[in-house]
Amino acid sequence: MRYVEEGDMRLKQKWRVLCHGLKAEGTYFEARLDPHLLCDRAFRGYAAVRETDEIVGNRTIIAYGALWPTSDKSWLEVGSLYVHPAHRKNGLHMEIMSELVKRVPEGGRLFLITADKRVMQLASDFGFVRVSSTTHPNVLRWASEVGIVCRLPKSVHKIGWPAPEANERWLFIRGK
Repeated sequence: MRYVEEGDMRLKQKWRVLCHGLKAEGTYFEARLDPHLLCDRAFRGYAAVRETDEIVGNRTIIAYGALWPTSDKSWLEVGSLYVHPAHRKNGLHMEIMSELVKRVPEGGRLFLITADKRVMQLASDFGFVRVSSTTHPNVLRWASEVGIVCRLPKSVHKIGWPAPEANERWLFIRGK
């Protein structure tokens, strides 16, 4: 069910603006960049959202992150982690990630895929580990079970523990 099919146009507008901001970055999973999907994650309790604090007029979403379902119900993907460029470097990424980690159901496990070095560091701060076929030999089977084989970054096939190259996507997993 989509929660924003009807109703307040201002509510719809802030989700469209967020979607536009995500698309402008050019780094997010395109299939999720729909205002209705982003809003639905929030209304179902699987997203962390920060807005401007206008009392009158349109509020704008300045930070967002969501937990996305996978084929394996015990795994959720941290995705769409976004902070508006004008609000970066003031702790909002940390705040959003902290809230998302708290929203994980009992026994749930997390993963994320990113090329952003700031998000890689944030992931490390929250106990995520970088994954390759060297560190996790069954990563391809796992990716098949959670339904992300087609989005699996090429970096999982690297040998050893190389440093991420510019714009290279990496998979990070956070266990129990």
